[in-house]
Amino acid sequence: MHGRGYGNDGPLLTPQDRGSPELRELRLQRGNAFVWKPIAYSADEQIEFSTGGSIVVTDMGGEQLVAREPRLISSSPSVEREAR
Repeated sequence: MHGRGYGNDGPLLTPQDRGSPELRELRLQRGNAFVWKPIAYSADEQIEFSTGGSIVVTDMGGEQLVAREPRLISSSPSVEREAR
């Protein structure tokens, strides 16, 4: 899970801080909302890609609040064309 930077938006779980065992066992309930930000790495771990969005817990499971297509964004036009 990932914070939004609005102040005390913990608990914040990151690759660097996985939280306490009690926090990792926390059960999400209907109506809870959080930011999910998965990270994918290349096989050699030299390239990292992360995306994410807001999720709300429903009776049927997690539901994305804002649907968007994950894609790479680059400041180099040639790199952006190649990523599509």
